[in-house]
Amino acid sequence: MIKILVRKGILIIPKRYQRNGDIMSNVTKANNKGRVTKNIDKKTEKMTNGLIHRMFRDFYVPILAIFLLLVFAIFFLNDKSIGTTNIQISFLIGIIPVIGYAVYLKLNRNLNIGSLAVMIIIAGILLRVVYTLYTPFTIRQHDVIGSSFSHLDYIRYVAEKLSLPDVGYCQAYHPPLHYVISAVFYKLGKIIGLSNFYSFRLVQVEMVFLNSMTLIYFYKILMEFKPKKLVTLSALAIFAFFPYNIYFSSFLNNDNTMYFFYILTVYYMIRWMKVKSKKNVVLMALFMSLTMLAKKNGIILIPTILAVFAAALVRDKANAKNIFKQAGVFILISVPLCIAYPIRNFVLFKQGLMYAPGVDFEKYANTIKNLFYIPIKGFIDQPFTQDPFTGRSELFADYVIKSSLFGEWRFDGLEKIATLLLFATAALIIIVVIYLLIQNIKLLKGYGFIFLLCLLLPFGLLFQSRLSIPVVCAQNFRYAGVGLISAAFFYGHAVNKFSNSRLKFMKYVFTFITVTFCIISAVFILKIGVAPQSVYDYSFTVELK
Repeated sequence: MIKILVRKGILIIPKRYQRNGDIMSNVTKANNKGRVTKNIDKKTEKMTNGLIHRMFRDFYVPILAIFLLLVFAIFFLNDKSIGTTNIQISFLIGIIPVIGYAVYLKLNRNLNIGSLAVMIIIAGILLRVVYTLYTPFTIRQHDVIGSSFSHLDYIRYVAEKLSLPDVGYCQAYHPPLHYVISAVFYKLGKIIGLSNFYSFRLVQVEMVFLNSMTLIYFYKILMEFKPKKLVTLSALAIFAFFPYNIYFSSFLNNDNTMYFFYILTVYYMIRWMKVKSKKNVVLMALFMSLTMLAKKNGIILIPTILAVFAAALVRDKANAKNIFKQAGVFILISVPLCIAYPIRNFVLFKQGLMYAPGVDFEKYANTIKNLFYIPIKGFIDQPFTQDPFTGRSELFADYVIKSSLFGEWRFDGLEKIATLLLFATAALIIIVVIYLLIQNIKLLKGYGFIFLLCLLLPFGLLFQSRLSIPVVCAQNFRYAGVGLISAAFFYGHAVNKFSNSRLKFMKYVFTFITVTFCIISAVFILKIGVAPQSVYDYSFTVELK
């Protein structure tokens, strides 16, 4: 008699009875069928699980480009006739399927970190599109129009003259990369028959693309560390929904372009620290150079890169020769690219490396109170920054926080939401500060020192700017905007650390804070509304000669 055993649903025949008879043949078929069925189920689950993540990961550039061009064709070219409600409904039409897909994956137990991350990115991109539809280049900008040689004049000069400006005043002193890239899109608009206004609106679509890529590369940076779920989702959500990160997407000055190349540089810094290949060091050098060719503020990357090379030498002494060779490659690529334009401006206009034109604003006293005092009552009474031309903004720390959320602008009717957003942001700041204080020296281990420097240097430069030029425009958060990369990164790690404490309820507290911030920020952006019709009437300030 043959004994047939059953283990975990699979029939087992003792070896002495295994032969080519009918019993063995049938049992083998049954076993194989069970295994095949299980394998098919696993493969199906794997394909479903994170499908949207893999599609976005593999095709995010063409998908994003096609999406933005469709939005431009449907919405931007008709923005005079599209109202606030239409745009808000369009946002909901875009976001509801994303939420529905998340619910579907959750019910099928296939909702993973990759799918959630891509959904956050999609929501962030949709908010950037909404804000840019609300914001033509004639409103909520910085030196884009109105001066004797504005950012728009620079773009148009490059597009029409195919050369750099032969003057160095106003905005003409800036490095040329942003204006060359923007000129390509402006010229494309003119070629296809768009007016001057809508040719510049096409440039704004390019800015949304770069800003969206910045969001995607922040996610790629997070993935380099194979982080835990809370780290990724918390950090990415704050980065995607932080108001000033959204404002950057509509700017036609050089802030957004610099931001894009800055985050690419940080990404390849980390890649090089992990794999010291020629490709990584060449790309790190190239993108750092492009950052400085987009805006002089990119110079703050130099101390961080020096620290990266120093850390590599200390940690890998046996590989010192190769590290020195790659440092040489970095210098050969970056130095000529970084110094070419400053030398040109020094020869032509006698402008130093960090030259900036003077400004005619009231100067504030750099007292302890003016630098560090934050009146909490002001979050309620005056949540927005005051008009830079008529108001007083001597409180540096207060101004930095408010300008990070609302820029230099005031939004009538949104004061209550603004107050809620200020308090939510204060909670985020407190969480990050406590985390940094607790971690202290531990931050220097691994790759933490990169993010610490990328946090301290931008805000240190902003603080130094206030000390040396104590006027309102020198303390705008946009000059330290790249610090959001590190701030969001540390916030994600803070949430993960504190959520895993003995106090189990803390996980829900931090989830509530993060979700609340994102919802309030999204509501604020959506309620800004379309610009008044008057801002669509634009004429050039400079006749090109």
